[in-house]
Amino acid sequence: MEKTAVLKKPSGLWYWLTPVFLLVGLCGIWCLLSTAESVTIFWLWPVLIALLLLVPFGWMLEKRRKWVKWGLLLGLAVLGLAFWLCQTDLLAQFPVLYQSIIGGRVEPTDVTGAVTFLTAAVTWIMLLCLWAKLAWLVWILITLLLVAPTLIGFFPPLPTVFCLAVFQVAFAALVYGRRRSRRRKVVLQGKNFGLPVQKSSLSVAVLALVMLLAGLLVVNWFGEPLYYFTGLVQYRASQLQQIVLPFSARSTVTNSGVINRGNLFPSGQELLAAYTDNPPTETIYLKGFTGGDYQGGSWAEVNESQLFQRVEQQMGDGWSSRGSGVFRFLYYNLNQWTQREDAPLPRNLTLRGIYGKDSSWYPPYYYYYNNSYETQDGYRFSYYQASDVHLDWDSMDPEQAYNAQSYRRFQEYYQEQALEAYTQVPEDLVPQLTQYCRDNPQGDLDSIISFIRNTLFTHIRYTSTPGQIPINEDPVEYTVFESHMGYCQHFASAAVLMFRLYGIPARYVSGYSVNPGDFDLQEDGSYRASITDNDAHAWPEIFLEDYGWVPIEVTFVTGYTAPAEEETTVSSETSSQTTSSTSSATSQTSELSTSSLLEGDASNSQENLGDSGLPVWFWWIFGGVLAVMVLILVVLLWRAMRLARRKASFRTGRRTGSKKLSKWMHKLLDKLRGLGITIQLPYWMRRGSKGVREEWSRMLRVLRFGGFWEETEEPAEEYFRRHPETNPFLSREEMLRVLDLVGQAAYGKAPLTSEQLKFVQKAYLRTAKGVYQTLPWYQKIWLKWFWVAF
Repeated sequence: MEKTAVLKKPSGLWYWLTPVFLLVGLCGIWCLLSTAESVTIFWLWPVLIALLLLVPFGWMLEKRRKWVKWGLLLGLAVLGLAFWLCQTDLLAQFPVLYQSIIGGRVEPTDVTGAVTFLTAAVTWIMLLCLWAKLAWLVWILITLLLVAPTLIGFFPPLPTVFCLAVFQVAFAALVYGRRRSRRRKVVLQGKNFGLPVQKSSLSVAVLALVMLLAGLLVVNWFGEPLYYFTGLVQYRASQLQQIVLPFSARSTVTNSGVINRGNLFPSGQELLAAYTDNPPTETIYLKGFTGGDYQGGSWAEVNESQLFQRVEQQMGDGWSSRGSGVFRFLYYNLNQWTQREDAPLPRNLTLRGIYGKDSSWYPPYYYYYNNSYETQDGYRFSYYQASDVHLDWDSMDPEQAYNAQSYRRFQEYYQEQALEAYTQVPEDLVPQLTQYCRDNPQGDLDSIISFIRNTLFTHIRYTSTPGQIPINEDPVEYTVFESHMGYCQHFASAAVLMFRLYGIPARYVSGYSVNPGDFDLQEDGSYRASITDNDAHAWPEIFLEDYGWVPIEVTFVTGYTAPAEEETTVSSETSSQTTSSTSSATSQTSELSTSSLLEGDASNSQENLGDSGLPVWFWWIFGGVLAVMVLILVVLLWRAMRLARRKASFRTGRRTGSKKLSKWMHKLLDKLRGLGITIQLPYWMRRGSKGVREEWSRMLRVLRFGGFWEETEEPAEEYFRRHPETNPFLSREEMLRVLDLVGQAAYGKAPLTSEQLKFVQKAYLRTAKGVYQTLPWYQKIWLKWFWVAF
């Protein structure tokens, strides 16, 4: 008995239940949107839009008319027109809606338009997938909506999870479980091989439920490793971008105010090379980014143009547009003008970036630079170490006395403006940190620095893999009071906010920190340090009178001990106005040790992350394996599509031969042939001829693959006529008929009919299935997926 298949038309109930379960899925999405705070949504409009689209779609699915696709295209055009007409409102509402869902701070806004448009767009996408018979794509999209938020630290509300889970299970059972049980039989040498294929709604529902629960459990149990892996992929992608696009090399973490919410994955790759004739004796901090306003998870880059305008107005005539230029080298010049015995000489530092000259602009503190210092592949700076800076206004070079007094007034005016600009804290974003500083008032600057360092060391354990920070949580608050794990960005951000809460002007800085021990003596007598991504660092800087902006080290890896008073101190008077949480404006004078303030504890502060990076050979192997897997996946998908097309061809008897002539042309030739007029067509234009020859060629390949036939000099057609038993999966009569049809397709004048083509296709299919049953498991995989035998 030949293979048979009984297919029944699906019940119309499926078409009418589909919109119902789509509406359940939309309810899950609406529950997610309803968690948005500080926004207004008039829910009548999204619900009406969803019903207007879903109610008639059941009837449209049942009819399957050609005009349905034009209706879907019209819906797309309406969506595009609506977006074009309301793009200003929509583009303003979407960010507000997103920020309110993840817990961000937003102004009260009506986002009904954004929710309505989002509902219409999601509904249209789901309807398009169903009409195109891509129900599996809808299932995957909803699954991603359930799983993806947990990977970024956002957990959907329970009603959303419940509605989407019900939709997944019911929809999968409805779509894939509607197919009736059917039985296929294949005759092989007189034996009956039953291949039952049974699918029921219950089995598919149970399978969908198990897969959904398994996915949620995987995210719940292995969310941390998954987040770690996604962060690792993002880091490697950024590295690849720097290699492919050198001009984007400055778009790194050292030039960004964004606080990472995940893990660090340094590779140890060299990014900069530092050269000097005189090796440093203290840590060099190279500034790449300076942050001013805290925006909840990120720092806005400092823009002091208005600040300098106010300072220039206070300075009077002759200072217009001079402020920023003067302040840049202010303390270098003043320190050089100070006359004293054993005055230190400035040091030279040359930086060269591996991604070109533009990637090496990371100036140190207390530096000087002009165009004459420019090198072909980098920049050369003249700078003073922090311990070498000591201003004495009474011992200035007489030739520079006037300029020195002007600069002193300039510093006073700048300090007033900095006190106002860099002590602002958005207390609503960090309420716990604000209250903590209020509950622990401090006195002078020494005690403030010591308290901040001790607080961060006791509240945060240093690690480069602290895990994920939920997207609806403030990184500083979460690190200090929840996870208690973080690295330099989290330490520095918390320190800047605490300094400001205590009335000390402070800014967030990121760049590189280079230890004195990193410099190696070269053959020419110079010293060279390799600066890698392991040296990337973030720190706070505070403003001190007569010292300017000073880096304060607060990231301690191994431990922190409050420094004792040393003999060598620098006196500094800093006017600081504490916030309402501490005390009123006061002028503080503190004796600050050079090692504890200007330099920091370099032995403990550096982020020695080299051990956490994996070797380069690992990433070559990993990339190669990943590339091979992607290539195999692409091949398998391509083969699966071919397999699906061939199955459809066998099931429907569709013509697989030449498509050069249209269907109406073939009908015309049939009518002429009925009138006794025969038109001889060339081989490549005959209906079914090419298909028969293709199936015959495939049959020979399958028999040769299974070891039933070996190719010889004798033509295959003649060999099989003498030995038809070579194909044990067809009877002698069936094999001879196949050979007759093959010969007719090649040399006959009369065209082949669709029934004759279908007979050859069935003969090939039986042969292929018979060979498949005789093969070992690994050859079965090769035959089915790479040869596309079925």
